[in-house]
Amino acid sequence: MAKLVGKRINIGLSFDLDERLNKISQMYGMSKSALCVYFIGQGVTSIEAAYNRVQSIDIKDVESIINSASSVSFGDFCKKLESEKS
Repeated sequence: MAKLVGKRINIGLSFDLDERLNKISQMYGMSKSALCVYFIGQGVTSIEAAYNRVQSIDIKDVESIINSASSVSFGDFCKKLESEKS
């Protein structure tokens, strides 16, 4: 068995999920723990990438998206929203 590197965590699983992980880990030829680490790593990477994309959006990007999606300008769109609030 490989030497543990990093931090160990314990999680509870439903019996169904445990069986499914067993099947997949056998298909991949890896332990269930290694498979879970792989899945967690993929999930964390995806969430960070999405968060970074959202953080990098500028108001000009939003204006461009709205203007390209409709014939209404961003300014008119904001005015319409304000009038609907009143």
